[in-house]
Amino acid sequence: MSAVGGEDTHIFRISHKIKNLWTDFGNYTHILEIIRLFHKIIAQTIQSTIVVLAPHVGYDKNSTTETYRVRVKEMNETIETILNHRSIRAFKDEPLTEDQITTIVKSAQAAATSSYLQVYTIIGVKDPAKKKKLAELAGNQEYVEKNGHFFVFCADLNRHKIAAEMEGLTEDEVVESLESTEKFMVGTIDAALAAQNAALAAESMGLGICYIGGLRNNLEEVSEVLKTPDRVIPLFGMCVGVPDQNPDKKQRLPMENIYHVDEYQQDETEFIEQLARYNEDIADYYRVRTQGERTHTWTQIIANKMSKPMRLYMKDFLKSIKIPLK
Repeated sequence: MSAVGGEDTHIFRISHKIKNLWTDFGNYTHILEIIRLFHKIIAQTIQSTIVVLAPHVGYDKNSTTETYRVRVKEMNETIETILNHRSIRAFKDEPLTEDQITTIVKSAQAAATSSYLQVYTIIGVKDPAKKKKLAELAGNQEYVEKNGHFFVFCADLNRHKIAAEMEGLTEDEVVESLESTEKFMVGTIDAALAAQNAALAAESMGLGICYIGGLRNNLEEVSEVLKTPDRVIPLFGMCVGVPDQNPDKKQRLPMENIYHVDEYQQDETEFIEQLARYNEDIADYYRVRTQGERTHTWTQIIANKMSKPMRLYMKDFLKSIKIPLK
């Protein structure tokens, strides 16, 4: 339950202790300790469930015994689907049906869009050769090739150039808008909103998804594979299919570190303390998941990524497809 901070990681640690004690089950002291740890897991699970459900189902903390009284109110399948998200990187060899594809795309189109502009296009890739090439360009990610269907979400200002021309305007009359940073941002935001709707639709049908940002490793070649015209940017892909794995969920940042009230959090000391606590949970998560081979903290991961700039060709690529970001 990643939404509760470190609770699931604590349960992982307790389970790991039980596993180690189990190897000497005949030891009476170990038996008692195993029983105690099982009780601890049950108590921790109940408390974690209450904390997760409380924002969605309502709760009353006013009790002399300081116990929560949870009343089911608003929890529904949509929220459960959202909270249960995890990236799937192994799929069964089962192509999506045309009905499934249509439902996913229609759901994507139902997303909010700035000023009704709809500045995006979705390309569904079925051709095995194209999928194999895209997998290679995305960093040899096998699941880009092997999935139920592969979607590519593009920011698309080409459609708007054509729309303006249909109404008697020349390209020169709309070029300032087409080349603006604002319209570029609208396109990326629209595509992201549509993609998340598509992801939720897919997951609600029992399918798994994985976003693929690796397409931006080489957008020139990706554009050639997809035959996208000027002013169309393949932003990211999405693998969709029947899951062939059930990975653990990675817990997210503490809510208080993400959600600030009225203004950005001003106390940097508290900000750092929140991240430090989160670091402990993430280190435990990796320690348990890799049996001690990895103990990275979140800030270590971020520092490593920030120290290695990526895709610095992007501005030149955008300029080459007539989006110079003015």
